[in-house]
Amino acid sequence: MLSGVTMLIYALIDPRTKQIRYIGKTVRTAHRRLRRHVARCYLEADHTHKNRWLRQLIAAGLEPEIEVLEICSSPVDLCEAERFH
Repeated sequence: MLSGVTMLIYALIDPRTKQIRYIGKTVRTAHRRLRRHVARCYLEADHTHKNRWLRQLIAAGLEPEIEVLEICSSPVDLCEAERFH
């Protein structure tokens, strides 16, 4: 770890189907990253598949589940793990 920084690979999961819909990486907590995805899906001008999916969930009164897939010990490992997953 770098100075106590947690490096995570995570999945956003559709609560209706339990299918993984997005894989990402973060140096924050999983909960904080989820909150940021939800908040930003309305702010970003791009209409990505992920943002459309998040808006659809929120409109239905749902939010994605987040699952930590891997904890990494270096930035290089983090990038490699994201590509793997």
